[in-house]
Amino acid sequence: MPQRWKGGWHGRRDAGDSDYRHRGKDGQGMGGLMTKIPWTNETINPWVGCTKCAAGCLHCYAEKMAWRLKCMGKPAYQEVLDDNHKWNGNIVRQAGQIEKVLGWRKPRRIFWGSMTDIFHPKVPFEWIDEMMAVIALTPQHTHQILTKRIERAAEYFGKEYLPKRAENVSKQMQIIKRNPYFYLQDCCIDDKVSLVLPNLWLGTSISTQADADKNIPILLQTPAAVRFISLEPMLEMIQDACHGFPRPQIPFDRRMIYGWFWEELDQVIIGCESGPKRRPCKLEWIEYAVNQCDEANVPVFVKQIEIGGKVSHNPKEWPKWARRQEYPK
Repeated sequence: MPQRWKGGWHGRRDAGDSDYRHRGKDGQGMGGLMTKIPWTNETINPWVGCTKCAAGCLHCYAEKMAWRLKCMGKPAYQEVLDDNHKWNGNIVRQAGQIEKVLGWRKPRRIFWGSMTDIFHPKVPFEWIDEMMAVIALTPQHTHQILTKRIERAAEYFGKEYLPKRAENVSKQMQIIKRNPYFYLQDCCIDDKVSLVLPNLWLGTSISTQADADKNIPILLQTPAAVRFISLEPMLEMIQDACHGFPRPQIPFDRRMIYGWFWEELDQVIIGCESGPKRRPCKLEWIEYAVNQCDEANVPVFVKQIEIGGKVSHNPKEWPKWARRQEYPK
């Protein structure tokens, strides 16, 4: 249990972020307190709250963390949980999060929405416009968005609304440049921006084959510089949705009709479920996914696996084929 003092809790960086721990030399020289999520450096939550919508949501880590933060008296979390400590569907904006990003000078990977789904149906697109403006104005950072609601991301980036979205983002950029937290206040970044930003990675969470069949084709048709999937928690074997067609027989421009393929992705993150009520994840499921990534020359990041009935976060304990923590090229 961390010791309490007047200013807050030792070992906790900010109410808006999820779990943190100290990192030294392994923290890419940025020091301080950073997220435990190994494939990113920082988490930012401009709004909090969610609704469970998929099989992978059953034992939501963010829901448990939200209850802890509510008990600590953090304002935004007082309105997002019901009496049973479960998400109630409310989405609440959280002050000070965007300003943190604007003040970071050193490049880092930033995961947006560890305590929410950025594309939750109750999130107005105007909020996302402001987030996109921040991403556009901080090209030194790599921004990661992982959503279970990829269909709403596709709507946001869709051709029908793209001109209006780009105009709104440009207006937000002009406002943000006057923000005292913005250290590049006098920079000459063009306010007219394309929403396919080179420093934005867009991903979707996949736990079952049904998730893959539904969400990955939508992801691959959504404009993004980098597209990735997170197979966490991985609850079953995930295979190409190719309906029995041998891969070489399918022309490249017809693949979307028959399904998706590993080689069309830019990164695959893999991990078993954690926690006391975790569901099983067989090593052969993970090994199959890693082999498919190797065959397709896709970077793979193994986050955690189950060894001897326990969740292991230490690659030194894993089989050699699983010791992979790679990023998009």
